[in-house]
Amino acid sequence: MRPAEKIWSNYIPELFALTVGRNRPEAVTVNITDQCNQKCIYCEIGRGIGTYSNERLTLIDLKWLIDEMSYMKIRRLALCGGEPFLFQDLMKVVEYAASKNITCSITTNGFSLGSLSSRDMELLRVSKTRINISVDSLDEKIYSTTRGVPFKVQNLIESVKALSRNHIPVTFLCVISRFNVHRLYEYLVQSYQCGVKQVLF
Repeated sequence: MRPAEKIWSNYIPELFALTVGRNRPEAVTVNITDQCNQKCIYCEIGRGIGTYSNERLTLIDLKWLIDEMSYMKIRRLALCGGEPFLFQDLMKVVEYAASKNITCSITTNGFSLGSLSSRDMELLRVSKTRINISVDSLDEKIYSTTRGVPFKVQNLIESVKALSRNHIPVTFLCVISRFNVHRLYEYLVQSYQCGVKQVLF
């Protein structure tokens, strides 16, 4: 997203809301699953803290939510987790939202991005879906320490490059910890080399 586009889509509506008020939300965020394939040291889901219901959201639930958003003219839906790509009908959610003129963002740990099909990539592109990848380091040792699972970072880098080739915007989300705090500049350089233009700490 260009700076001017970001100002018009994010900041101008907020300034307008501050001055004249807001009669509806600008966006909705949904944790569509409490399942995850990592065990992050700072995450209650990954560490198994808390109790979770066996009653999980279904595609029908999410279509109802999207219909309500469409009725209220709420145009942004953030899909989070757990790990959203473990939700079996994730692509159907994105497709249905797009049919209602609602743009999705997906916040993922990137673990499953390598399994996206060419059809999935095309859907993400035409629906203008944004991908936020939670990744604390592109050093495998640091990554495995903070994420609690071994992972080939090169696989993630290849997935990010594939998203970039398909014109799907990617943002990196980084939790600063004692494991990566001394290598953040290196992380920024590596992120840029992967084609990531925005990193949020």
